[in-house]
Amino acid sequence: TYLGKHDYQKALAEIQHQLKLHPQSADFYNFQGAAYLGLNDLTHAEKSFEQALALDAHYVPGRLNLGELYLQLRRTDAARQQFQTVLDQDPKNEQAMLFMAGLAQASGDLKGWNEWLEKAAQANPGDLRPRLQLAQEKLSKGDAKGAVKEAEEAAKSNPGNVAALDFLGSMQLQAKMTKDAVQTFKEEVDQHQSPTQSAQGYLHLAIAQVADSDNLSAEVSLQRALDLSPGYADALAALMTLDLKSGHVDKASEVVMAYQAKFPRSAIGFLAQGDLEMSQKQYTEAVKSYEQAQSREPSTLGIVKLHDALSQAGQEKQADQRLEQWVGAHPSDMAARSYLATMDLRAGRDRDAAEQYQQLLQRAPNDLTALNNLAWLYQRTHDSRAIVLAQRAYKLSPDNPQVMDTLGWIMVQGQTDVQGGLGMLKKATEAAPQVPDIRFHYAVALAKTGDKTEAKDILKQLLDSGVAFPQKEEAKQIMKNL
Repeated sequence: TYLGKHDYQKALAEIQHQLKLHPQSADFYNFQGAAYLGLNDLTHAEKSFEQALALDAHYVPGRLNLGELYLQLRRTDAARQQFQTVLDQDPKNEQAMLFMAGLAQASGDLKGWNEWLEKAAQANPGDLRPRLQLAQEKLSKGDAKGAVKEAEEAAKSNPGNVAALDFLGSMQLQAKMTKDAVQTFKEEVDQHQSPTQSAQGYLHLAIAQVADSDNLSAEVSLQRALDLSPGYADALAALMTLDLKSGHVDKASEVVMAYQAKFPRSAIGFLAQGDLEMSQKQYTEAVKSYEQAQSREPSTLGIVKLHDALSQAGQEKQADQRLEQWVGAHPSDMAARSYLATMDLRAGRDRDAAEQYQQLLQRAPNDLTALNNLAWLYQRTHDSRAIVLAQRAYKLSPDNPQVMDTLGWIMVQGQTDVQGGLGMLKKATEAAPQVPDIRFHYAVALAKTGDKTEAKDILKQLLDSGVAFPQKEEAKQIMKNL
């Protein structure tokens, strides 16, 4: 229970008490390792998992945890050995197979990644995770029909399974098979046992019906969701949005007011009212609604919406003050701190943004956005830490075009590896050809490495496109020099 609540110190105290009573318990050493992991004490976590295995060499949970710890420590060969040992003992262990798939993917072995996922799916047809990963990979490559096929396999192996039907319906929507998706979600609704689950099913059905241009049926489904679960915020927001898209502002307002009347102490109705007012550019009124929501149930979502409304109402200083006060009072609220860092970055407050990202990384060392953006900020001040952070981000997400752009640009600007940076920027441009910043960086790198013709072509395309980007004047000057 303490581990589940992330109360690691209390968990550790209880575990150590139990170990005195049960010194030969692999379970309690495994729990101890988990507690130390929560405290980010990797050394003691490793010793605990090793002790569990010393007591029982066939103890699978401890071996899996030790393998996962080795992954965090970037000891991939040691991690692979642990997972293979598990598979030698239990050839159908899905968790070990998924870890092996992850290792293959990280090393660029997409064939191996696919094979491990297929093995996991065939060995454990009742588990949706392997099929889900395979489907998402096919979607990322534009193979929507292939993704649907994976989902159909999952549904076939799990007849009547709500999660499998939900997976299939979502893949059908991605493939624009809207009528099929509507039928799948209707079947999902029939399978739900509780009112809350049924309400969620009706929301998914409504989304499919909207995609199928059947707004009237979608409205009925959303109303049904609210009848089953009157406090269902997502259904309320969807119904309000549907009314707004149909031009029925008064109807949307009636839905919100009815919700407020039914749940006067809930923040949800006032958040929805604020959203409605924001959509009508009634920013001052939206501020009041979000204030009402915060006075009832203070939340990260509420403070973010309030900040946006105050900013749109021309009260930027007050907006920033309220956001900073919230982060100061809730130092562990990572989402709010990340939002504050983004606002500082957009406003050109580089020092403040860097400070927020540094604090984020202290609490979440693998926060990809914080790593990438802080590397970018360090590069602006020629801080040598930039390349280290950019490389960490790249290891976490090697296919992310923004991450590739940051690392490539730092390599080019810092003259550490201009050719390597050029290659990185080329990959980023191919992955995100529509992002002008990335194309600009690639053009600059081409010019630096002597390929002036292609650099000029890219810059000309950017300038002729009419798309605004921060380096527009710089691009004009580079064109002139070239």
